[in-house]
Amino acid sequence: MTIKSYSTSNYIKTKTGEIDGHVYTIRRMGAGDELDVASVSSRILALQERIKLMQDALERAKDDEAAMKAMADSADAIEQMATEQANLEKTYASLFDDGGDQSKSRALVHKLGLEGVKALLNDVFGADDG
Repeated sequence: MTIKSYSTSNYIKTKTGEIDGHVYTIRRMGAGDELDVASVSSRILALQERIKLMQDALERAKDDEAAMKAMADSADAIEQMATEQANLEKTYASLFDDGGDQSKSRALVHKLGLEGVKALLNDVFGADDG
């Protein structure tokens, strides 16, 4: 029996490019990445709504106990939002292989912000594919 070998590089489109003096292998965003982004974005929106509700509860608080509870709940939601934002950045950073421990990729995504990363991906792969 002959075993045929396959490589995912035949199916995953990548390009190599230099960004700010460092060479990256840049991968197109795939369906799994898009699903991850949508899922995290949905959780971030829910947390934003929760924070707004806690701010409203703080404004309506009749006593210190109610105010402290609203502040604690809001702080918890803000902490969760920071975690979700980091997850979103991690998803985008995974598209940029820096050839090392991904620290340059994470720094790049953090520096550019999500809209900047989308624009960069459009420059690399074309506007039809962010």
